[in-house]
Amino acid sequence: MEHVDIINVAGLMMNGRDDGIEKALREAEVGRSVRTIAPTPYKLRHEGPEDGIARTGQLLEQAIADIDEQDGNSRIVVVGRSYGGFMALMAAVRREFYRIFRVVLIEGPLHPDVEVGVPWLIPPLKACRAHYEARSELAREAVDYLASHGTSQVVIVQGGGKDSVVPVDAQALPGNFESTEWDGKGELAPANGQGRIVRLSPRLAGLGLSPRRLLPGGYRNHLFWKPEKMEAVVRIISHSCSDHET
Repeated sequence: MEHVDIINVAGLMMNGRDDGIEKALREAEVGRSVRTIAPTPYKLRHEGPEDGIARTGQLLEQAIADIDEQDGNSRIVVVGRSYGGFMALMAAVRREFYRIFRVVLIEGPLHPDVEVGVPWLIPPLKACRAHYEARSELAREAVDYLASHGTSQVVIVQGGGKDSVVPVDAQALPGNFESTEWDGKGELAPANGQGRIVRLSPRLAGLGLSPRRLLPGGYRNHLFWKPEKMEAVVRIISHSCSDHET
């Protein structure tokens, strides 16, 4: 049986640190290894959109090289949350998915035809405006690539509640995807060779009592997950590591 190594591309606000997914995967013992990479708002504000994708690609290349030093036959799954999902998708497409078994894109700004603006209540991201403005054109490149090469290596997770950071409709891609709503209970059926879009049930959205309630609900739903949502996402990632997905 192949080992599975997971590379997590964190969202912009994490400054290259774990956004909670690496910790959750480790605790659930999903994957032989889990590591987090990400560009940061500080670096992106001084770089153009192409440079940001190239930087993510370099970080991904180094992470894969480090894995291959241990075992060149391991199965590599790339996970990306929020804007990290978009960067993960573009980095995978630019390397034509070489050495990547599957990508799992969680609440990312993916759809080229759905507008995604800078979330104004997250001040550091205002400096990344150029990246948001170029996103649609770059996303079309990914859509065209998947239309030609197939979507079976792509799993998309859409949030189930209002999202003021990345609109829910922007969290999907057009094309040959099987779509299903899931409440985190029961098992996920195989996607039959297609890409998969899993839309989380609205019951997984929202956050309990917290000082973060000062943020509007659409921000909290994206930034601060309840434990049940993280557990559901971990199960989707675990399922995506296996051949059962197809």
